Amino acid sequence: MQLKKIEFLSENSRFTTRVADSVNEDLERAGSIKDTAERTGLSWSSCKRIHKRYLKKKIYFNLGQASHIAIDEFSIKKGHKYATVVVDLDTKRVIWVGKGKTVREVNRFFKLCGTEGCKQIKAVAMDQNAGFATCVNKYCPNAKVVYDLFHMVYNFGRLVISAIILRLAYENKNKNDDNAYSLLKRSRFLLLTKNSNLSEEKRIKLNDILSFYHDLYAANGLKELLPEVFHAHFKRRVRISLG
Repeated sequence: MQLKKIEFLSENSRFTTRVADSVNEDLERAGSIKDTAERTGLSWSSCKRIHKRYLKKKIYFNLGQASHIAIDEFSIKKGHKYATVVVDLDTKRVIWVGKGKTVREVNRFFKLCGTEGCKQIKAVAMDQNAGFATCVNKYCPNAKVVYDLFHMVYNFGRLVISAIILRLAYENKNKNDDNAYSLLKRSRFLLLTKNSNLSEEKRIKLNDILSFYHDLYAANGLKELLPEVFHAHFKRRVRISLG
């Protein structure tokens, strides 16, 4: 038996079109599922399902005139669930959001852009993800990969400074120098923080550590120079900053 469509029912929903429209209009104005649920008397999950169905029908891919874009991942749920977002840096418009944070997802974005769309992209900002950079080089012949400052400083601290601290700490532990071991283990925050953001007391502690460990002194100096290098417009300026 063929089921007849009931016109006033929203598609694939047990709510009427009028109710669904009311929920979507309220959400467009207020932007809060919780508030809309309270005003309409529906459950939070029902409002979310109605709006999600509406967004799937309304939202479509549109690269527009974007030529400078940023790619980043963000957490959407506890348990290491992530999504990838692409933003037009000139207009701050969200162009696309994909499930997960894999290279496959980024490849999917560039395929949606098409050959001509990829050609118009001039620069792509991202964290230091080698896989994402490979995607840009593969699909966008005119684009430059730009690593953002936050991730550059973060990775320098994680991969360089933290590694030096760990090595020196265990060297002192093997020498049975428990005081030096304890001091180094507690110094990570001081060394990862921008020096100008430290209080006078903490700056004195940092200088005591740096005066004793040459490797940490050099690493800290490079960390402080990274912003200057990042904002330099010419190679000559970078050489001057690095001395």
